[in-house]
Amino acid sequence: MDLLRYLTGRKSARLANEQPRILLHAPGSERIDPEMSHQLRPFVPDGPDCEQINFGQGEGQIRIGEAIWGIYLWDGCDIYELVLEEGELGLEDFARDLKRIRDAVSRFFRITASITVKGRSLDDSAG
Repeated sequence: MDLLRYLTGRKSARLANEQPRILLHAPGSERIDPEMSHQLRPFVPDGPDCEQINFGQGEGQIRIGEAIWGIYLWDGCDIYELVLEEGELGLEDFARDLKRIRDAVSRFFRITASITVKGRSLDDSAG
C-alpha cells in the first residue's frame, strides 16, 4: 500500500475504516468555544499562503498553500482532529504543514502542542 496515500486520507472502500486519525494535543487550550466563528485563528500559521476559510459548530477549514485542512474541535477538550481534505502533498510537505499548525497553536497558547497519528479500529466510534 502507498504510505503517503494512506496518511493523506486517500481511501478506497476497503480502507475506509482503516484511515488513521491525526490528533493535535494542545494542553491548556480547552477555552476554545466551538460555537465562535473566529476560533480557528490559533490553528492558522503565519504567512501569506495561510488563511481560515470557514468555521462553525466545532469544525472548519484552513488553507496552507494549495492544501485545505479540516480541523475538528470538541467543547472542553484539548485534542483536535486534523484532516487533509483537499490537495495532494509529498511526505515532506505533509509533515511541514502539520508542524506549522502545531507551532501556531503552541505560540498562540504559549504551550507545547504535539501531534500523533492514531490508527483506526473497527471499534472506533469516532470514525
